[in-house]
Amino acid sequence: MLINKVSYLSSFGEVLFVTLENNHGYKLVLCSYGASIYQVIYRHENDVEQLLNLTNENIEEFLTSTSYYGKTIGRVSGRLFGESFKVLDKTYPLRIAKGKTSMLHGGEKGLAFQNFSLANEDIQDDAAKITFFYHSVDGEEGFPGNLKLYVSYELNNEDQIVIDYYAVSDENTLLNLTNHIYFNLSPDFETVDSHELMINSNQYVLFESDFQFKGVASVDQTLFDFRVKKSPSDLSNSLKETKQKGIDTIFLVPKGSNFIAKLEHPRSNLGLDVYSTYPAVVIYTHQYPSKKKLIGIDDDGAYKGITFECEFEPAGVYPDDLNPSVLKKNIPYQESIVFQFYRKGK
Repeated sequence: MLINKVSYLSSFGEVLFVTLENNHGYKLVLCSYGASIYQVIYRHENDVEQLLNLTNENIEEFLTSTSYYGKTIGRVSGRLFGESFKVLDKTYPLRIAKGKTSMLHGGEKGLAFQNFSLANEDIQDDAAKITFFYHSVDGEEGFPGNLKLYVSYELNNEDQIVIDYYAVSDENTLLNLTNHIYFNLSPDFETVDSHELMINSNQYVLFESDFQFKGVASVDQTLFDFRVKKSPSDLSNSLKETKQKGIDTIFLVPKGSNFIAKLEHPRSNLGLDVYSTYPAVVIYTHQYPSKKKLIGIDDDGAYKGITFECEFEPAGVYPDDLNPSVLKKNIPYQESIVFQFYRKGK
C-alpha cells in the first residue's frame, strides 16, 4: 500500500492531491477541494493503466466544474424546491441561485466547492485511508447549525473504495451526503449503453416535468426494472426526449439490504458492485455534454459515464413516505458507500 501527497496551487489557493495505491495496482487519486475523487485507475496484467471514471483533463476545470465530477455533495444532495424548507418545527428560507427554480446539490457554494483539510492518514499492510475535514458554519448556503464533517476514503487490497461520512451539528439541520463520481469500465470510453447494469430495486420515484416529487411506483413490467442485468439503452432512449434527457432516476433499495447495484462491461471484463448503508440511489448517465475536455475522451462525453449517488431520497425532505434528510442536534451522522471492483473470471 502506498500514499503520496502533492500540493497544487489553484487560482483560489492551495489544494491537496493524495494518491492511494494498493498491492494490485489500483490507484485512487483524491483531492481536498470538495473532498473529491479525481481519478480511479486500474492496472492490467500487462501494466497498461485504464482510467475508470470521467474527469477533467485540466485540474482547474475539475475543481470548478458544475458537473460535480467525483465531488462530495451536500449539505443536501439533489434538488430542494420552494421558497423555504422545514427542519422539524422550524422553517428556513431556501437560497436559490438567480435564474434557477431549485437549489441543486447544496447550493452554489455547497460542499463540492469547499476546500477540506487533511485530518488523518493511515496506512496498513492491506489498506490505506485518508480523512478530510470541513467545518460548515451555521447559515452556510442557508442551512442551520455548525456542522463538523469528516469524509474518509479507503483503498484496500480487496479492490474496494470505501467512503465513510461522519458528521455532527449543533442544531437540527438537513444533511444528505453522497459522492458524484461517474464510472465507465470500457477500455476506450464507450457509452454507458455498452455496459450491463443491475439495480437492487423494486420501486422508483416518479417526477413531475420540473423534477419535483410525484410519487413512488413499482418497477414491475416497466423499463425501470433492472433486477436482472441488462443494457441501460432501452430506458435511456425512452427518456431522451424528456426533460431528463436520459436516466436521472431515484431507485429505492429494499429494506435490510446494503447491495445497491452492479455494473459490468463485457469487452473489458471489468465489474463494479456498489454497496451502501443508504436506502436509495440516484442513477444518472451524464446526458449533458461537457464543455471542457475530459481525460481520454475526444468528444463531449455525453452518455459516457454513470453515477451511483447513494443517499437518502433527494425528495425526502417533503413527502411523508420517504426517508427524511433531517439530522438532529448532537446526533452523529454515519453513512458509508463501497465500490467493489473485480475482473470477471478472476
